[in-house]
This record gives sequence, C-alpha cells and structure tokens, in this order.
Amino acid sequence: MKILVTGAAGYIGSHISKFLREQDHEVIALDSLIHGNRIKLDLDIQFLEGSITEIDFLDSIIGKTKPEAIINLAGLKSVAESQRIPEEYFRVNHKGVENLLDIAIRYGVSYFVQSSTAAVYGGSKNSIVSESEVVKAISVYGESKLMAEKAVSKFIDERKIRATNLRYFNVIGSSDPVLQERTGDNIVPVVVRAIHENKAPHILGTDYSTKDGTCIRDYIHVVDVALAHIQAINALQSGQVSKAINIGTGVGYSVREIISEITTQMNSSLLPIEMPRREGDPAMIIANSDLAKTEIGFHAKFSLKDMISTSIW
Repeated sequence: MKILVTGAAGYIGSHISKFLREQDHEVIALDSLIHGNRIKLDLDIQFLEGSITEIDFLDSIIGKTKPEAIINLAGLKSVAESQRIPEEYFRVNHKGVENLLDIAIRYGVSYFVQSSTAAVYGGSKNSIVSESEVVKAISVYGESKLMAEKAVSKFIDERKIRATNLRYFNVIGSSDPVLQERTGDNIVPVVVRAIHENKAPHILGTDYSTKDGTCIRDYIHVVDVALAHIQAINALQSGQVSKAINIGTGVGYSVREIISEITTQMNSSLLPIEMPRREGDPAMIIANSDLAKTEIGFHAKFSLKDMISTSIW
C-alpha cells in the first residue's frame, strides 16, 4: 500500500515509517522539520518538506502521489507551550487536520489514522480511562487534539473515509539510538539529560493519593505504538473501527519508579529533589486498552526495563 506519513521525521513518525518499509509498504514522508530530523528516515524514502497548514502544498503533493492511506502525526505537542501560544496550537493541530482530511477525500484516500493523546482525558475523574468516557481536556494542547478528533469523526459519520483516532499514553523507548527522543520535555528524556549533566532530577509533587505520593502514568514503548498504526490501517481495510482507540499497556508506574529505574540503569547515585506539584496534573491516568485488543489486535509487548533501557543514551 502507498501510505503518506505526516510528521514522519519525528520520534513516533520515524518509527512508523521504518516499520511500514519493513512490511513492504511504499512510504511518502512529509515533515516541516521544525521539530523533526531528516536523518531519522532512510535516504531512499520519498521525502517532502512542508506543513499540513499549507493548503496548496498539500493539494499538490496528495494530488501527485495519490496515497491510499494517511497516517497523520504532524502537530505541536508541548502542554506548557500550548498555554502560551494557543492560537498556533489550534491552527496546526486542529485546522491542519481539517485541511488534510478535506484534500485526502478530494483525491480518494481510503484510510486515515490520526495521532491523538491521553491528554483528552485530562479532566477525567477516573484513574483508568476508556474510550467511552466523556472527554474533557484541561490544556490547550489536549483541547486542540480533541478538536482534531471531532473533525475526523465528522468525516467518518459522513461515510467519506474510514478512519480512527489513536490516543497514545506516555510514549518512551526506541528501536534504534538514531530514533531516540532526546529533546522532549517528557519525564524520561528530561531525567536522562539531567543525569548526564550531573544534576538531580526533580519530582513535581509528592502528596498525591497514590502508592508513593507521586503521579502514576501508563508508559508504552514507541515500537508498540508504531505497530499499532499499521494494525489500525489493516483493520480499516476490513471495515470501520471505533472512532477513538487507546494505545497503552493498562499498567501504571509512578514518577518515583521511573526515576529509580533510570538512575539504576545509568548507575547514578543522584537522589531526586522533591518539588511542589505542577498545576493540572491528575494523580493517575492508566489506559483501558481492551478496545485496541479486540478491534485492531493490539498487544503491548515491552516491559518497563526494556522501555527505559532503549531510552537511555
């Protein structure tokens, strides 16, 4: 199948592109290179530089390449930054997706997989979240991704395309050192960078109602996430699946446990510094991933030890 991957030179996009190629799909890689890096993609992959906000550019490349499916990972992803520049997040993460869908349908693209996030559950009162919940984001980032989901759902309801939104939980690990996430502001790269700089990592909040007082999250290996996209495309070929599907492990680890595993594997004696809570962080969010198992055949395979070992550089 010919598949357009947007955000292809990013952390998750580069893994998806790699595994699509290994399964003999033809990959067209699109990335603005604002955050992505061309070095993460095989040199023989067809690469196009540009943004999903550029309508004429999108029309031209989709019209010329005529992909059968699109996997959209293009977007902005910093919660903190989204609060500072909300208009830009809605322009890219929501309007950009509408642009992409409009043009995809115009040229007869059959299947569409949208990158979404557990941030849409930010306002949930439940610790274990399923797709049937009434979603309510508490950040601009989460809201922009939720609006993108609604755009995808609208086209599904109108029977214009077969599509789904994959809600990732906390993605870590890598399949190759070149593809590692080293610059993000998520806990694992932040802690690894701190230890390399001989700085004690910080724990933001130790008074939550959890087993050790720190936040608990569902962490999933990027390889599992990448393969979930291919499984979603395969499932969509047989018929429409649920509009939103959680991609997680169903297992939660605390901030303290994550830092302990990183310091152990890096042979560091640095002790974390306890800091006040960060506003808006729920105590615990874990995926109910039953729908992913039944609808696209997804099963997470990596342990925490494996996830951390492939995150360290």
